[in-house]
Amino acid sequence: MCIDISGRDSALKKGAVKRLTETVTFWVDITGDDALKKGNIGIEAILLTRCIHSYARLNILKHGQWQTEKWGIPLNTWDMLATNLGFSLVYLTGLKRMKFNVLENEVEGLFHVWKFIGTLLGIPLQLLPDTEEQAIEALYHWTMTQQSGDQDSLALAKSLMEEPIKAAYPTNKWGRKLMREIHLYYNHYLLGDYSCSLLGLKKTVLGKIAYVNILKNKKANRMVTDSLWRQQQIEKGRKVHEGVKQIYLKYN
Repeated sequence: MCIDISGRDSALKKGAVKRLTETVTFWVDITGDDALKKGNIGIEAILLTRCIHSYARLNILKHGQWQTEKWGIPLNTWDMLATNLGFSLVYLTGLKRMKFNVLENEVEGLFHVWKFIGTLLGIPLQLLPDTEEQAIEALYHWTMTQQSGDQDSLALAKSLMEEPIKAAYPTNKWGRKLMREIHLYYNHYLLGDYSCSLLGLKKTVLGKIAYVNILKNKKANRMVTDSLWRQQQIEKGRKVHEGVKQIYLKYN
């Protein structure tokens, strides 16, 4: 992987499908049963990611345009922590917003597994949170170091917004347009209209059909304390995750 800083604007506008495919594959691979045991697919995915991070840092610094005194080291520790929090805290917040009832032991397990994964990825152990409260505090501190959105933010948001259109699945054009509208609805539902407005993400009418899924989640999760039902949902959910991964790999 060779990083060309001079071409970052075009890179922001292209490749969203590829980036999402890689992210989906990584997440599915590391969250499976026994995935993080020695020699298994999750460990391989983490080692590959560490190699990519190292190679990217070397290439960025070698290029000579990176201003370390202003920006720190490429792919720095705090940005890696923020990504980790995206997979743990932000993921948890999204589940709650989508009307999933998350049990206390599941919250504890979520932060435990992402602390383990974060350590394997090279994030210092003492920075990784054990609880939701610690994660909120860490994300707050990281947020305070970030500048306001700029043209790069808008370019990336637009690229991600158009990702369903440029993907190869669903196989028909109308289906891809509907997927984009559904994604837009979820962005407004999860991020809020103000944030979406700053990112240039338009409102959608057609995408509101996605709210049916939220109502289904709310109804179904009334049975969350039923151990048999929960196990069935876990197994069903894992099959869905694997299926989504295969769709991304096949069509993108």
